[in-house]
Amino acid sequence: MGSWQIVFDRPAEKSLKRMPANLRRRILAAAYRLAKDPYPATSTRLVGHEKLYRLRVGDWRIIYSVEYNRLIILVMDVGPRGSVYRKF
Repeated sequence: MGSWQIVFDRPAEKSLKRMPANLRRRILAAAYRLAKDPYPATSTRLVGHEKLYRLRVGDWRIIYSVEYNRLIILVMDVGPRGSVYRKF
């Protein structure tokens, strides 16, 4: 199996630019760890969405999908626990 590529969607990029540097580093480190294991024990499939997952990083969430045919992990959005799910 080849290596996974991490791709950030526009909403995720915008969220990352607005957050403090120390939090951004934690979020990015967690996102890039997905390249080794797209389904870590701490990730959960979103209810009602067959291909969307969330990864918890403190009070923040990374919403992502896994595209097997292209070996891409698409980070769709990053946000605080209470509001990130509203878009999905």
